[in-house]
Amino acid sequence: MLGRDPLGGALFVAVAGAGVVWYAAIVRCAREPRALDALLRTFVVSGALASALAIALLAARVPAALYTISHARATGTFVVPGELAGYLIVFIPIAFALARRGGALAPFAWCGLALGTTAFALTFSRAGWAGLTEALAMLAVARRGRLRYAAALAGAAIALLALVFNAHHDPSENFTRLSIWEAALQSIVRFPFSGVGPFGFAHVYPLVRAPGAEPSALHAHGIVLTVAAEAGLLGVAALAWGWWRFAAELRARLTSHGARSDDALQRGDPVTAAAWIARMPPGARRDDRRARSAAVRGDEATAIAFYLDAGNDEALQHLVNERVQRGRLHDADALERRIRDRLAQTPTRPNALGDAWWRLGRLAARLDRPAEAAADLDRASALAPLNTKYLLDAAQLALERGDLGAASSRFMRAAQIDPGDADAVAGAGLVALARGDVGSARATGRRSDRIDPGAPLARRLRERLAAAR
Repeated sequence: MLGRDPLGGALFVAVAGAGVVWYAAIVRCAREPRALDALLRTFVVSGALASALAIALLAARVPAALYTISHARATGTFVVPGELAGYLIVFIPIAFALARRGGALAPFAWCGLALGTTAFALTFSRAGWAGLTEALAMLAVARRGRLRYAAALAGAAIALLALVFNAHHDPSENFTRLSIWEAALQSIVRFPFSGVGPFGFAHVYPLVRAPGAEPSALHAHGIVLTVAAEAGLLGVAALAWGWWRFAAELRARLTSHGARSDDALQRGDPVTAAAWIARMPPGARRDDRRARSAAVRGDEATAIAFYLDAGNDEALQHLVNERVQRGRLHDADALERRIRDRLAQTPTRPNALGDAWWRLGRLAARLDRPAEAAADLDRASALAPLNTKYLLDAAQLALERGDLGAASSRFMRAAQIDPGDADAVAGAGLVALARGDVGSARATGRRSDRIDPGAPLARRLRERLAAAR
């Protein structure tokens, strides 16, 4: 795992492990309210800023050394222009999709798309241009089955690369990778099974390079060669398995009845969608598509029943929120109870069940049922005792009811879990103020203001302290 460079290998393994945790966290939290929007917003904004910076640095020709070494190609905060191009191959399609979707993110997405496309063109990355063209060709085949569009894109890419092959490139560098590839093969011959370890190729390269070859190389300039050199045959086998699984899954989705039903639903054609859905095997995916088909037909009751069977909390919460926004609190409460009952039958989703109890508690409070609201929030906390969101709402409800002991214990518990939560700290000050202890309330208020003066309870505490003078 550590190879010829233990520190570099340890860093690589740590980064890969963090990536696994990050991916799992995103999958787990993406359905939380506003979580996915926050993730996409930060991605679009950061991509737009990275692109703008790359364009600005290129226009200003700073740093001068980087401008010279890169042959007047956009690089920005990346090591080489090709890395910026690789990043933008991922960024541009996502920005395009968000821009087309509309909503609050659309202006940021359009801005990011314009800046990202400009920066991508200014990288003059031959591999990047070819890569994005391949992605567009694949999109043409996957979405419309238009092979002629894909062929036209491929032809245009070949013509473009032929015309500007050496644009902003040093022609003397066109064949430098041949010597690096040869060195990679020499490394593989010496370490065929385990490789030299993550990040280890750069250390071995000077020992295996041919005379007159490039003096240094950070990697083997090829994913298969790099993996073979650094992780050996075991790494190549893992890479091949990953590619095979991706291709198999992609093929299944493109040719599946579910994909065809999705396409029909996007076109607003529930009749064709129903025909494809009927051919799907029983299960959550079929129930989810039946629900979506019913929603397209305007049959909300049937859609809710199938969404419950499919366990699609995101779609169900959207329906609950619609009822709340329209002032139909009793209907929202009834639907949330059905969601809670369905989640209670699934013991593997305690967090989702906790959220259902929390939402029921908030609805009960708005329906002027404080005792029921307090019990619901306590059930949510019992399922997720480290979730300060539940504790803070329960504490505020207890404070409004005049139960200062319960409010104090819940605010204190939230502050113990997250000492950096300004609302938890300010809540303790509100309890002290309700007890008439103005001095303690002021001291607590100063603490919460140092953490986050814009927190809702911190602002409320300042307002009440000002009124108490």
